[in-house]
Amino acid sequence: MNFSRPLVFLTAWMTLTLFLSATLRAEEPAPAKSSTQTPRHAGLIWRVDGGKSPMFLAGAFHLMKPEDYPLPAAYTQAWRESRQVVFEVAPGEMEKPEVMRRIVSMGTLKGKKLQSMVSADTWKKLSEWGAKSGTPPSALQPMQPWMAGLTVAVESFRTQGYQTEFGMEKFFEKQLQGSGKTASGLETAVGQIGIFTRIDPKQQEDVLRQSLEEAVEPEKIEELVSAWRTGDEAALHDRMHRSFRDFPDLEKTLLTDRNTAWIPSLEKMLQGDQTTFVMVGAGHLCGPGSVVDLLEKKGYKPVRLLPSDQRTGCG
Repeated sequence: MNFSRPLVFLTAWMTLTLFLSATLRAEEPAPAKSSTQTPRHAGLIWRVDGGKSPMFLAGAFHLMKPEDYPLPAAYTQAWRESRQVVFEVAPGEMEKPEVMRRIVSMGTLKGKKLQSMVSADTWKKLSEWGAKSGTPPSALQPMQPWMAGLTVAVESFRTQGYQTEFGMEKFFEKQLQGSGKTASGLETAVGQIGIFTRIDPKQQEDVLRQSLEEAVEPEKIEELVSAWRTGDEAALHDRMHRSFRDFPDLEKTLLTDRNTAWIPSLEKMLQGDQTTFVMVGAGHLCGPGSVVDLLEKKGYKPVRLLPSDQRTGCG
């Protein structure tokens, strides 16, 4: 199966999806419908022991649908038992005007137009996509190729009903209100976006072209989300890894290096006196070199919580 590359990248590129969803032709989503039914999906969540205090590693999918709720019981029970909450980026940081200005600057071409940065064929395909999606070429011209590529990918999610407003980060950010829990981030929004500035122009156009090719294949979006819903850890890792086969340096930058950089902070929390709920993109928790793998190699004991685990392993 030729799995979608840019769409897979989006599982790691949470900050940009939040930014784009706020700046594209965003419509206010309808409130998620409440449901008393057991959700169809399992998700991906681990409990980590071996330190002074336990930690939950909750794998997130950053764009979801209302029908993805309620979340699996293991997520909500782990949330209730935790006193501190950690996201990839601290809640509210993206809304800061100075942060948004920096991100706009990073994704904007200086003294050039996108049409001059890509091949004529790529520009033709992008213009055709813009006409179908209602995005005028003039809105795309100032963008770096990577920003244009992710604009296409995010909009592809949105047209299928997936939105960050229904994503797990947004859900749990709302739960913070009045909870008494503290919240923080593993990295800054500007630091995340800075990753894209290190992608060479050829790779940027590759991402853009792949986004355009797959914008008309909505079933690939559903396949990606399905890997999270069913809790298929092996399939998710395999698809993530294969998606980067032409971009090994990008895989290292987006996943491996970031996972490694997070470990000292996570170890400090494990040695603290509070139970911690950590929510990151599910791709960061699966397979060799993942956060789960790295913590296990440090001597901690991560245990996957399955749908049948009603108590999340807590006493």
